[in-house]
Amino acid sequence: MLVFHTTFIQLKNIKPFEVQKLLPEDHPQRILYEAFNEKYDDENKVFLLLKSKKVFTPKILNSVLSQIESNLKFTKGINSQGSLKNAKYIKYNGKKFSLIPFIKNHEWSEYAKSKLQTPFWKNTLISKDLRSTLITFSLSSKLERNQRVPLVKKVLEQINEVIHQHQNLKIFYIGTEVANYWFTVEMVKNQTIITPLIFLIIGAFFFILFKSLKIAIASLLTILMGYALTIVMITFLENGIGPYSSFALFFVLIVSTADLIHFFTAYEKYKQDINTTIKNIAYPCFLTSITTAIGFSALLLNENIPIRFFGVYCAIGTFICYFLTFLFLPEFLTIIKLDSKNKNSFININSISEKLSVFIIKRKNFILFTFFALSSIFIWKSLSLTIDDNLYRKFKDSHPLTIAVDNFSDKLNFVGSVDLIFTPHNSTKIDSFENLKLIKKIENEVSLQPVFSHIQSYTQLKDNITQELSLYKSESNTRIKNSFLSMLEDYGGLKTFYKNRENEIRSIVFLKSLNSSSLESFLSNIEKINKKYPEISVKASGFSAIRNYINQNIIRDFIVSFSYSLLIILIVFLFIFRSVKWALLGILPNIFPLITISGLMGLFNITMESNLIILVSITIGIAVDDTIHFIVTFRNELKTNTKQAAIEITIQKTFKALLSTTLIYVLCFPVFLLADLKLFMQMGAFLLLSFIAALAADFFLLPALILGKKNDNL
Repeated sequence: MLVFHTTFIQLKNIKPFEVQKLLPEDHPQRILYEAFNEKYDDENKVFLLLKSKKVFTPKILNSVLSQIESNLKFTKGINSQGSLKNAKYIKYNGKKFSLIPFIKNHEWSEYAKSKLQTPFWKNTLISKDLRSTLITFSLSSKLERNQRVPLVKKVLEQINEVIHQHQNLKIFYIGTEVANYWFTVEMVKNQTIITPLIFLIIGAFFFILFKSLKIAIASLLTILMGYALTIVMITFLENGIGPYSSFALFFVLIVSTADLIHFFTAYEKYKQDINTTIKNIAYPCFLTSITTAIGFSALLLNENIPIRFFGVYCAIGTFICYFLTFLFLPEFLTIIKLDSKNKNSFININSISEKLSVFIIKRKNFILFTFFALSSIFIWKSLSLTIDDNLYRKFKDSHPLTIAVDNFSDKLNFVGSVDLIFTPHNSTKIDSFENLKLIKKIENEVSLQPVFSHIQSYTQLKDNITQELSLYKSESNTRIKNSFLSMLEDYGGLKTFYKNRENEIRSIVFLKSLNSSSLESFLSNIEKINKKYPEISVKASGFSAIRNYINQNIIRDFIVSFSYSLLIILIVFLFIFRSVKWALLGILPNIFPLITISGLMGLFNITMESNLIILVSITIGIAVDDTIHFIVTFRNELKTNTKQAAIEITIQKTFKALLSTTLIYVLCFPVFLLADLKLFMQMGAFLLLSFIAALAADFFLLPALILGKKNDNL
């Protein structure tokens, strides 16, 4: 009861996603990002797009924005806000500068409207067709992480209430904190809706498979204990449930069914003799737990910290489930006393396994050719596999965040930004005439990039002031401009773009797309530009830059994880089978599911996201389980039978358990479609296909390879 009580409490302690925590604390990229974020406090911004069916009039804008502003003003934790209602432009009348509201007395002048289309203001307040306007607010940097998601939820609900009063208006939200909010909502949904459904499916499956309510209850209790203990372990180490650890719980839950299926299959076979069951099945299941844990442990080589912990949780969770199956379950079975009557299987196992054996023996060459042909096609299509990752494209197309991104892209022509930090290589001031001239030149080059939307910068602000002064010719214009800039700096008006103490200038480049290929191309061009101008340093920083760095390690991590998994499992096979030939035979069927996944992704032009790297470890870690059970059984039968007879007996003995372990994944897959997270659906689909491919390889390719040898002694 203590375990389940702890589980209930900790499931409410959901940890929000933080991109910098994907890297170790001492990682240079993380240190740079955290220093940037502390300095500019820009990742706390939330962007709202207010969209109207009709052209906005100043009167309507003022009314709606006033209501929204009133809600934000009295919400604790909101530091600042900005919109067309409180925005002001610079105006010089020949004697002094003034800050003039764009909307004044519920009207805007033609001059104010023309200002909105200047480079400094374009796409920052209102769209060109005057039907979409931008609102921003910032969360206080002093807020704890666990306070942010509830605050975002509260603000969104308050603003939605305002918008619902206006039939012609719609509101859309983007920003790092908005994405964190939706990730948290998804995690809560997974644990409160999807998890119970999976438990229900597993319970029903065990009842149908073994025709026993008591077996179903015993299985569910064992699985639930393993699930609960894994949660306790995670919360002890992390002090909460994060996105990746939440995801790990699903695999611990499903993986735990494999040992139970093998246990109860043997339990029925040996007429409910627990000691005989444990004697015959504990060792093979222990071997499969080891190989599964090895597959997950490959993720320890990943630079992404949460993915490392994902591997650790799944590996430890696998052993927790194993020990519960072979220590707790036998004791529980002695208490509940199962019905000893023989029950017919829900399918005619013997008939199917016999037909399968006959087909494999007669068609072994055809089987080998088919697998070779499919493998060749999948390897070829894997070469066209592309990598793409976009924080705002993690959810399905109908999700509010995806719809918001589409509207931002359509109306304001941007979905995110990259920050460029300029510093001089020499001892000169960054805002000197020569340096500013160089910065402007660099910004012009940046504006030529295909993904570029618009830019906000210090040079634009100076140009804006210069343009105002140019209407009044005076020899003192330069002095007036510098005095005005000094005043702005004193009152904090330049803190977004200029840091005098650090001697650096920041330009915010807004981009049309944040997909990894576009972002990588853009940042690569920034590096080229940086090398082109030795007098000044220009470095990309901010959220997009650190995320791009993480994404670019996908291929390296994929290759490392894949190589590590194969190498260690090959070593384990050598230790188990004491034979190089058997070790290689065991590895070959488990490569097929991996190339099947990558081949299908390449075939259907499905991009690989950073999180899909865990597919490698999950697939190979779980797929080898069936191979071990098959080979261990076959080698035992080979001692007293011919190779052909041993194959027939092995298929008959292992068919029900191996088919059932794959079938449980197939039955659970539809539940994954309830998720809004695209990754979750993709992961479910590809794992389903990979496990089917693994089962096919074990029941067709592996026997065909064994039978392909001319002698009986392997």
